[in-house]
Amino acid sequence: MNFILSSDDNYAQHLGVVIYSILDHNRDEEAVNIFVVDNDIKDENRQKLHQLEQQFKNAHFHFIAFGKWRDSLQLDMAWNISISAYARLFVASMLPESIERVVYMDCDMVVTSSLQELWHTDMQGSVIAAVQDDMPTRYKSAVGLAPTEQYFNSGLLLIDLKKWREQN
Repeated sequence: MNFILSSDDNYAQHLGVVIYSILDHNRDEEAVNIFVVDNDIKDENRQKLHQLEQQFKNAHFHFIAFGKWRDSLQLDMAWNISISAYARLFVASMLPESIERVVYMDCDMVVTSSLQELWHTDMQGSVIAAVQDDMPTRYKSAVGLAPTEQYFNSGLLLIDLKKWREQN
């Protein structure tokens, strides 16, 4: 199983909680690869995250510096969203070509059971699997959506990276 999460130092503690919950509920997996998009996480907090890796025999951590992707963003958003949230847009270029499927998770989540079913979801040819979300009309209009258009929650995504790369 492969997971990618993005955080700055302000959310490092929350990142630790979601990673612990992933690992704790997926102990039976042969390997759980955790890719952390590091948006200036302090060394002290990075070390605490590495301690989690040592607690779980199947855990493999990989830190990815967000700098070059962050610097390419030119954003003028109507509301305050952490720049770390935009890392999901670059997962295909951040992860090795050998990684063909990944679960993207926001840091405000807690896993309460095995993620086997999610991991093995038949995506039926789709690039991503996501859950439809109810979003206030003002937020939809801020991103160019009509009030009746559907919006999905991007906090949990199952991504077919092979298809994403093929479709650029």
